[in-house]
Amino acid sequence: MRRLLVLAGLASALGCATKPLDAQDWLAISTPHFEVVSALGKDATLELARDAESFHQAVEFVLGLPLEAPAVPTRIYAFDDRTVTRPFALRAESGYFLPTLREALIVLRMGDGWRDDATLELRHEYVHYLLRSQPKLPIPLWFEEGAAEFLSSVAIHDDRMELGRFRADHLRELGRQNWVPLLRVLEAKDVEGWPERRRQLYHAEAWLFIHYLNFGLEGEAGRVGLATFLERSAQGAPVSEGVREAFGTGVEELDTSVQDYSDHARFDSVVVRRAPFESGDLRPLPKSEAMALLGRLSLALRRPEQAEGWFEKSVAADRQNASAHAGLGVAAGQLQRWSEAVDQIDVALGIAQDDATNHLDAGGYYLTRALDTRSAQERKQLAEGARRHYARSSELQAGLPEAYALYGATFLLPGEDPQGGLEALEHARRLLPGSTEIELLLARVYSRLGRSTLARESVVGVLARAHTARHRAEAEQILGVIDSTVARRTILKGPPSGSAASE
Repeated sequence: MRRLLVLAGLASALGCATKPLDAQDWLAISTPHFEVVSALGKDATLELARDAESFHQAVEFVLGLPLEAPAVPTRIYAFDDRTVTRPFALRAESGYFLPTLREALIVLRMGDGWRDDATLELRHEYVHYLLRSQPKLPIPLWFEEGAAEFLSSVAIHDDRMELGRFRADHLRELGRQNWVPLLRVLEAKDVEGWPERRRQLYHAEAWLFIHYLNFGLEGEAGRVGLATFLERSAQGAPVSEGVREAFGTGVEELDTSVQDYSDHARFDSVVVRRAPFESGDLRPLPKSEAMALLGRLSLALRRPEQAEGWFEKSVAADRQNASAHAGLGVAAGQLQRWSEAVDQIDVALGIAQDDATNHLDAGGYYLTRALDTRSAQERKQLAEGARRHYARSSELQAGLPEAYALYGATFLLPGEDPQGGLEALEHARRLLPGSTEIELLLARVYSRLGRSTLARESVVGVLARAHTARHRAEAEQILGVIDSTVARRTILKGPPSGSAASE
């Protein structure tokens, strides 16, 4: 009894939800840019959908152009999981952004909707994702970081949005040390090798420059100049030349003006009206569908045991839910329970053999098993099985980045020719240019093919933009392989012709 009282008190102190997630009522709604899955109730779900669309509107307003939709949907999960176990917590954040090859996930997990659960980091990463997903819009690093910092502070109110809000953290950083020259900020392709404090300063200066262009110049001069500068940069013009053409001044003079701007006692912001909200119908979500979606979220978080629990609840509510059976197969495969995995995959395909995502999951089973086996003959057969399912998925639904990316990944298995995966992976990158996962797969293929320059470019691009420890660690591991391979080839070539041998 004492233990129960302690747990009850702890749950109350943590602000736990009154009902577990599988006992809550779930709703779904589609908007022009999002698919929302929510357990927050009708009014809060509609408000969340409006707020998310308004944030997307703010991004387009600041950039001055409409954005192309990424090749995969963006799904928002909104619920309150503040139980003792907190099944969907990530670094204790109230919300986080989690892009995958199949969909981009925005998770708001404390029951407070967009305005309170969408953290600065979440909004920052979502802006990054949108910018990187534009195939015809080459974005320099300073603009990507500056725009993400600038837009992460957008405030959503009932009938308006506030852009350009004050960032005290950046101004404190700028006041602590000597600035990086603006020329170096604008020229930087990456900040690898920079000391940590200089990296922080880089982000602060990029934010300030975007703020200056929006509020520090007369009328539309800043926005017009920015468009010209980005266009000239995309054409390969030197920074100094682009600055002169865009702003009618030299880089050093512009640097001085930006630093003077930082001395303002207060920073201006602008309030704009929200556009009318357009959405599809708000519909109740059947329990089986809601539980399957929570299983998919668990897989994205790399928690297969947890995923199994949600998929089992889904199947218990509807034994004909093919997605839940396929999810059980994926989870069992990740746990190396191969017979269970293939059984569940077969059930899913039996229910819905023409569902492209079921074939993606089937391909994932074969690829996961191929990575595990030590038998060269079995690995080859499994690789061929994976390719068949990825090809079938692409036939059923054109333009799936995951199908092309993982088809290409099968050629990175031991004994396979990496050249066979190159075309598919490069096509996957064209479909989803913002994917770190695809870029790292390409880097591995380039490295295996001896294209060290292209491999290094891909890896350095990831290191410059990746903000997760997992992706940075993988990129650094690939970079180490590239550098050691180049060094080994140089040694094997021996000294240049005509040079004296050293003892």
